[in-house]
Amino acid sequence: MSRAIKSGLGVVLVLVVLTAAAVVGAPIVASRYTWVAIAGVNLSAGTRIEEGLAWLKVWPVDTVPSGAIHTLESVWGKYLLSNKTAGDILSPADVTDVKPKPRSPKPG
Repeated sequence: MSRAIKSGLGVVLVLVVLTAAAVVGAPIVASRYTWVAIAGVNLSAGTRIEEGLAWLKVWPVDTVPSGAIHTLESVWGKYLLSNKTAGDILSPADVTDVKPKPRSPKPG
């Protein structure tokens, strides 16, 4: 066999192995990780979440807090109830449909 044919067969074999690993490994990766909505930047309470302020991030399933939001559509247009630091996971308890009233200091 010529060197070119051997090289070509080697490339094909590598591609077949990589494809098989990707197909077999995809369900394993999908079962260990999920998408979660996070604050993309530091956000203050009362901020209306618009595109670019919240992102989706791949997160290990074992460490995702209960009730985490998994889609950006669930947070866009909503208002934050508390301050969030960039990278904090967002949950339904963190957002509301209506703009919260600013807190005023209590007299006395």
